[in-house]
Amino acid sequence: MSEHLPISSALLRTLPRMENRADHRLEARYHDGLETTKSVTRAHERQQASVAADRALRHARRARPTPVERTKEIERRRRWAGGSSLPPDIRGHYSEAERAALSVIADACKRRGFCDLCLDEIARLAGVSRTSVQNALRKGRGRAGAHLSVKERPQPGGKNLPNIIRIVCRSWLNWLGRSIGFKRLSTSESGVYNSLSYVLETAKRAFEGERADPLAILLQPLRALNEQRQRPDLRSTAFGSTVSGWRR
Repeated sequence: MSEHLPISSALLRTLPRMENRADHRLEARYHDGLETTKSVTRAHERQQASVAADRALRHARRARPTPVERTKEIERRRRWAGGSSLPPDIRGHYSEAERAALSVIADACKRRGFCDLCLDEIARLAGVSRTSVQNALRKGRGRAGAHLSVKERPQPGGKNLPNIIRIVCRSWLNWLGRSIGFKRLSTSESGVYNSLSYVLETAKRAFEGERADPLAILLQPLRALNEQRQRPDLRSTAFGSTVSGWRR
């Protein structure tokens, strides 16, 4: 172990060449300040400015949201993911973030028939990341059981237009078609309450208040409607009395 390693003949021939190549006098002039480097060119300055701008943009994109913003994003994600925009047989194929993104797409398709929102806007509305939206679209338009169709709109020499996303799954379309909700019936101008909720509420009060027979409970809403129709209008009565008093 104490023996020195032998030096090859090639290394011995290279050492004098390396000694002769080094210019110690030039190093001394740089050290003393007698010799300086060339000034920076304008092209190099522009290149450095562009690199610095790109670095600043990347840092701004990587900026993490504040705790308040993060809490709001989580609430939006859970609200969209827990909605009824996806049928039960499709919900199991996606994660919570992906379901939130697909719910935003389904809401746009329900209103307009298609979704032309960009990925960043979908991610902002759903409270998820851009990668989650991309994963949801990739799974949705897979070959086996495709749920979505994505039409890309490239523009030569410019920024691409937002993709056109449509729902192609038949069960999903039927699910959205059935979830139309209920229309509330408004009261008439005569003051007669013809709404369905009023009739049901009257029947409920009759059932809870007095333990009558079933036939009386069913006839109670009709009796209430007849009483409302037969009741005279208070405004017309007051106006008629005023007119008659003035005539007198």
